[in-house]
Amino acid sequence: MLSGDASAFDFTGKVTVVTADDFRKTKVSGAVLFDPGSLADPRAIGNLARQTAVLKRNGATAILIPVEPGSPLIAMAKKLQTPSLVSRRGFAGPTVLISKISGEGEFSIQIPKLIGGEATVQNTIGVLKGSAPPLQNEAIIYTAHIDHIGSTTGPGDTINNGADDDATGVTGVLSLADAYGAMKTPPKRTVIFMTLWGEEKGLLGSRYYANNPTWPLDKVVANINLEMIGRPEAGASEKCWVTGWDQSDLGPLMAKGAESVGILIFEHPKFSEMLYRASDNYSFVEKGVIAHSFSAGSLHDDYHQVGDHWEKLELKHMTRVIEGLFAGSLPIANGEVTPISTEH
Repeated sequence: MLSGDASAFDFTGKVTVVTADDFRKTKVSGAVLFDPGSLADPRAIGNLARQTAVLKRNGATAILIPVEPGSPLIAMAKKLQTPSLVSRRGFAGPTVLISKISGEGEFSIQIPKLIGGEATVQNTIGVLKGSAPPLQNEAIIYTAHIDHIGSTTGPGDTINNGADDDATGVTGVLSLADAYGAMKTPPKRTVIFMTLWGEEKGLLGSRYYANNPTWPLDKVVANINLEMIGRPEAGASEKCWVTGWDQSDLGPLMAKGAESVGILIFEHPKFSEMLYRASDNYSFVEKGVIAHSFSAGSLHDDYHQVGDHWEKLELKHMTRVIEGLFAGSLPIANGEVTPISTEH
């Protein structure tokens, strides 16, 4: 069992088969047999929690995941048997692993209820009020997630520090707050700086904020979410890529401003589209806000591993990228340009 629910689940009958290719668009009812495909990509296991959340929103009441012997999900499930760790990865509702099967059949499933407690968690928000009405009633929101995945079991170092994911993004938000706050006259639009809890558990902090905003979302001109900006790919030093490039003109607008300080903001040929829905920006997208993640990193071997240490960050690269993000967003903050959606 990867996760339970607040009540026990008892089901007998046929299940709907859903694949990683069609899970977003398939409406279901009842239990689902979900094959996430290859888990070789370092982000695959982390993304699985988000995939289960989509399946639950689409009608799944329980999710069965077929695995081969030796699957990394089996090790995760065993780890999650520790009561304090159950469901820490944010799997949505009853989610269990089963042996690989051939064909379809009838299942009998009994899953006990999840027994949990309550904890207080926090998003942290700072607001720099704009200097010129009526533009001061509009806002840019900079975000980054402040949580990571905790510790592992075994000998030696067991702490997943998350230096790149996402202490670098948090550093970027704080540095941008420092830069904007140092301006003699604040920008015309309001700039909001926010660190979010629970991204690793399924965008929980950003989704809570999107459902309970402290600033009217129809007055948010853009959300700029920072994800892993400290370890560039080969040949990408002092460059920054944007998820969902084709969904609005925010990327090109930011690129134009960043160019003035020698920073390239670009569309990544592999990750820009693939990871558009994978971070906190998407909680804002679901509410109609123009929102994208900006990354100046790579899916390196230390992603979600204990080796994600700060000593491996390229600080000069990271500093220059933050300068580029400031220069890129300043024309938007001053009301000189306004992002528009280009989604068809």
